[in-house]
Parts: sequence; C-alpha cells; structure tokens
Amino acid sequence: MPHKPLARKRLKVIHVPTLIVISDKDKAFNINIAQYVCKNIKNSKKFVMSDCGHLPFVEKPQEFNKYVLDFLSFSIQNPSCD
Repeated sequence: MPHKPLARKRLKVIHVPTLIVISDKDKAFNINIAQYVCKNIKNSKKFVMSDCGHLPFVEKPQEFNKYVLDFLSFSIQNPSCD
C-alpha cells in the first residue's frame, strides 16, 4: 500500500478511468501496492506486464503502448456518467 497516509486517503476521490500498469519484477512498486491502489480507485484497471522491471514503457514499449491504447479506446467508447 502507498507509504503516505494522505496518498491512501486521496485514492478514493479519483473517479476517472485509471490504468495501473505493474511489472512483475518491479521492486519499487510491487503487486501488493498495485492491488491496493486498484481496489481504492473507482473505475480502475490493473495490468501486470511480465519480464520487466520498474520501466515497462522503456523495456517493452510496444506491449505497454498496446495496453494503454486499448484502455483509452475502451474508456472513450464506454464513458462513465458518475
């Protein structure tokens, strides 16, 4: 879970579609933190990239971009009225 209490409290006020990309070998932002963040942001989606560390957009840019574009496309086609 995020280290700072204020950050934890503020997650619940985020109401825009949010993509959380985590890497399976990331030591700074591990899967437990990603799960906590995902559970506490309404309309969030988590994707775990394999075989990369803290910079998946550098290590696997094509795969990263595909998931970001898919997420954006879905969000645009399915807007929320909340």
